[in-house]
Formats: sequence, C-alpha cells, structure tokens
Amino acid sequence: MRDDGEAEVERFGWVHDAIGDAACVTMVESDDPGAVARAFGGVLDQAWDGSLGELHDDGGVTRQVAVRRVGDGDGGLVIGIEINGYQGSLPEVVRRVAEHGRAVSAFWNIDRNTSFCHGADGRLLTTFDVMAPDGRHGDAPDCLEGLRAGLPWDDGDWIQLMFALSARVLGRPFERAWLDEDFTIVPILTWPDDVRDEIQPEYDSLTYDEPTMAYALRTSGAAALRRAARAAASYAAGVAGLADDPMVLNGLNGRGAGDLLALERSLSGQDEEARPRAVRAVRALAASDPLAAAHQAIDSARSTVRAERGDLPPLRGAVLSALGDPAPPAGSRGLAAGDGAPLERYGWLARHWLAPSGRVTYIRTSDLAAVARACGVDARRAPTGPAALSDAPAAAIRQEGDWTIVVESHPSSVITPEARRRLSESTMVVHADWCARSMPIFYYLVGGTPLTVLRPPGVDDASGEAPRALRQEISDVGGAPEGRNGTYQGMWMLALAERITGVPLTPGSLDLPHLLTVTPGDGGGSAG
Repeated sequence: MRDDGEAEVERFGWVHDAIGDAACVTMVESDDPGAVARAFGGVLDQAWDGSLGELHDDGGVTRQVAVRRVGDGDGGLVIGIEINGYQGSLPEVVRRVAEHGRAVSAFWNIDRNTSFCHGADGRLLTTFDVMAPDGRHGDAPDCLEGLRAGLPWDDGDWIQLMFALSARVLGRPFERAWLDEDFTIVPILTWPDDVRDEIQPEYDSLTYDEPTMAYALRTSGAAALRRAARAAASYAAGVAGLADDPMVLNGLNGRGAGDLLALERSLSGQDEEARPRAVRAVRALAASDPLAAAHQAIDSARSTVRAERGDLPPLRGAVLSALGDPAPPAGSRGLAAGDGAPLERYGWLARHWLAPSGRVTYIRTSDLAAVARACGVDARRAPTGPAALSDAPAAAIRQEGDWTIVVESHPSSVITPEARRRLSESTMVVHADWCARSMPIFYYLVGGTPLTVLRPPGVDDASGEAPRALRQEISDVGGAPEGRNGTYQGMWMLALAERITGVPLTPGSLDLPHLLTVTPGDGGGSAG
C-alpha cells in the first residue's frame, strides 16, 4: 500500500510528457507576471502572447521564459516556464523573483542534473540537488527540512519530487491545466551569475571535470589560491580579447566590481559568448573566500576557452604553475586506517583524494591478466605504481590473496557494467560506487547475475535476484547507513565489501604496486 508521500509524488506523473526532459519551472506568489518576467531579466517590450509550444530553443542564443498568472481565489500565483532553460534556478534570479513573493523553482535536464530552490523576501533561502539533498546551501539551508520529511527521496522520481515539495511549500499543487492557456513569452537578457563567497567543493563541477587541479586547490593555502584565480582570469581575458580593456584591468587588480557587473550584462547574448564568460572569471576574484574565488574563476575561464573552441591544457598549465606545479595525489597521502567499529576504520576516506568520487571492484580471481584485459590493458605492458587521482578514466589493479581489486577515482569508469558481469560469470564480484553529489550504488554479483543491488541508504529497497542475500553482512556493519550521501555512503559500502570479501581497503594498500591503465594526471577524458 502506498504511503501519503508516494501518492503526493505520483500525482505529478504527467510532468514528463507535458513539459519534457529539460526545463525549469518557477512559481511565485504574485499577481504581476510582468514583474516576475523582469526579475528573470526579461525584455518586456519584445514579448508576445503564445502557447507553451511556441517556446523555442536556438542553442541558448535567445533565452525565453513563458509567464502567466494562474488560479483563482486567495492570492495570486505566477508561473514561469523555460523549456531547456535554467535561469529560474540561478541564485541571482531566485533572489530577484523572491522580492515579489515566496518562490520555488524546479530545474532538470537530460543529463539528470536537478536543482530545487526556495526564496522569500528577496533572499535565496535554500537550494539543493535532488540527488544529494544533504548538500543544501542558502541563507536558511534547513528551512524546508520539515516539509521534505515523508517524501520518498531515496527512490522517488526526482522531477515529480520537486513538484510535490513545491506543492507543500506554497500550499497548492501545480495543475496540468495551467499549461493549456496562452502565456506571455519574454526574451531574457540574463543577469550575470553572482560571485559566491563560499563554496562546497565536493558538489562543484570543477571537482569532477578537473580532478587533479581541484584537489590541488583544496590543499593549497590562501596566497596560492589567489594566484591561481588571477592566472585563470588573466588567461580568460586574453582568450576573449579583453586583456587591454580598462574595466577588466581594474578587475584583475581588485577594483571596479560594479563596472564589471554592468559590462558582463551588456555583453550577454552577443555572438561572442566568450567575452561575458571572461568578465565573469575576472569578477570571481572578488570572492571573499580564496577557494571560492579560484573555483569560480577557473570554471568561467574553462567556459571561455570552450566558447572559443580552444584547448584547455594551456589554461590548466597556467593555473597549476601558479599553484607551484603540484604532483597528482597518489597512495595513502600519509593517512592511516582507524580502529574500532567498521565505519570508524574507514573514516580516513573523508580526508582522502578518493572522497568526492570513487569506485572499488573486488573480483574473486587470481587471474590478474583477465581483469586487466577487462580494463583495456595488457598486464605484461602496463605501467605499475600506487593508485592515483587522474584527469582521465583510469584504473589501478592489484591482487590480494584470492581477490583482484580495481580502484578508480574518475567519474567515468574504466571497468564497465558489462565487464563486471562477464568477470562474475564463474566467480563473485563486489562493487562499491560513490559520488558526493549523486546516489551511491553497491553490486553483489555471482555467476553473472546481480544477486543484490543496494542504493544506500535504501537498504530495505534492495533489488536483484536475492535482495536479502547480504542481510547478515549488513547487520554486521551496523545495519543500514544514516540518510546521508556521498563519502559517508562510500565508507559504509567499503565496510560492507570488507565483510563480504575479507579484504580491507586501507590507505596503505593504495601505496602498493598496482597495474595502471593510464599515467596518473593524464590530461585526457572530460578534463581535456
């Protein structure tokens, strides 16, 4: 029998077909659609009336929001819909929209990225990725925790979850019929992104797009971070042809933040998309926190280079040079395993370079060459060394007793699900996969069949041929993990894997010789 939370989510099953695979839906307690459109950056004198189907996507050159007042009775509600857009999920837009009334926005795209935002009184109160709702931030990040309770965050449909939470926040559900009337379709001249004075690096895209650089930033001092941020901003300005612009030069020297904000907005929407992105990189230098400044400046500089269809390695080189050219992290980094309960023994993971993203596969076989082939390398020719963080998909392979262990840190995996299945056909495979900003997953395969598939913390919702096959092992590690994502779940899964295999993953074991599928720090993959 479904509980009330599941029923609340299921009532929004129509959203996928009616709105699509990529959209941002904003709802504001207001009677004034024009004011809400202006808060988006809308150009009202270029607006027209039309159906939702008339919203178009031209590659992001012309952004649009469709707005209308809906509902009758007490209080007004304005909805703003972007098809394949995201402006309503930006803090600078949420704050402006929330000047006109309580507001919520739900963003999703085809890459399974999501964002839920809630604002009021001109403030962004809370925002979070639905896949990782514990990574909340804003002026009051926990303000919706009471309303979030009771909805199926572990296994509910992410898009429908956002609509269910919106209904709880505003006290009225989004209705399918609201989409059938004409909207006012308004072109948007986008507001420049806010410079953030704080950052959660485990949730930031740079941590996953540039793993070794991001690690170097997290372990650098304030002065080095400021040098790295300025190096990135200077590089971006040069790429965009703005190196001699007086306002940009002032920004590089710590002056004229207001002028840069106006300059970026004046350049937005032009054909030369690299220019506003470069200005954004320079604006990032004003962040009060050096790590936040570096992340934002580098991310905007990367975006500038891509807009010019340039190469990223020179930018990467400039930033790493400013940091003193640190080597990619490898092995234990001086950490040691803890004592005591299973989870305590894996507490080191939270301080390790594997913390943001990692996967460990245990194959019960002594055929190291077969595992290497499954990872795409010849064991006779592969280099050896400690496990290391890499900018390209990479695997580190070693043998311990009856088991072969594969350690990966890059978000893209070397050992595919099909390879894991084949490797398990005549033996056993245990696989733990975690990421700070998405759902973890744990596989237990025997004879080519997934016996148990877990998505912690939803241990009671295990799937596979034998969902309860690991009941005793789960009990031995202390039962289901707490409702947290990312690194904590990685600790729990490694403890469970040890209970199944008898093989602990310790920091010291990462220092041992491994077969390596790629040179550590290789600039390929998503970072290239």
